[in-house]
Amino acid sequence: MSNTNNRQIEAIGQIAIAVTDIEKARTFYRDTLGLEHLFDAPPELAFFNCGGTRLMLTIQNGADADHHT
Repeated sequence: MSNTNNRQIEAIGQIAIAVTDIEKARTFYRDTLGLEHLFDAPPELAFFNCGGTRLMLTIQNGADADHHT
């Protein structure tokens, strides 16, 4: 049987990372890793440029187990 759904990921536009402390995370990604801070958005989001992919930091919601694979 042939697979007619041969789609490949060509680009990733945005990745979200859930954190427990947005201020510490913003400082780490900006000052330690040197990523370009793009903007903040309420209630607690921070956006960075990571080589053309936007990185979104957000506060973790839900159970810890929801954020692990």
